[in-house]
Amino acid sequence: MKRIISNKSTNNKTLIYEENNWTGKRKISYDGQECIAIDKFTFTYTENQKENYINIGGNTLFGLKLKINSNDSITLVEKIEWYEYVMSAFFIILVVLGGAIGGGIGGIFFVCNIYLIKSFKKIYFKILITLVMLGVSFGIYYLIIGLL
Repeated sequence: MKRIISNKSTNNKTLIYEENNWTGKRKISYDGQECIAIDKFTFTYTENQKENYINIGGNTLFGLKLKINSNDSITLVEKIEWYEYVMSAFFIILVVLGGAIGGGIGGIFFVCNIYLIKSFKKIYFKILITLVMLGVSFGIYYLIIGLL
């Protein structure tokens, strides 16, 4: 995931946030300068011979915000809405129907569905994606059960 921001919160300077979805490694550059990681959630950069800090709060799944020198927070990823949890909770049905196999499939599709529906703004697209994912998850479940 890569986000590029340049607005009032960044003093009209370019902030680039990069995070590898597989490894979780984060990289930030501010005004063309690569920031140095102090720990997983804090980065530093030098501006006018003064050390400044960028703090990261949250994660890409449940909402992600940055704070530059403890000022206004910059939202990079919106948090999950309550109805997105409800839509993804339909996959828990597989736990009840299919025990361990159904639970595994349901858990995988729960997370996949959260990631997919976060990429759409319109609610009807989110509902459509959830219904398609439900159909695919049940199809995979019945295919596996049929093979056993």
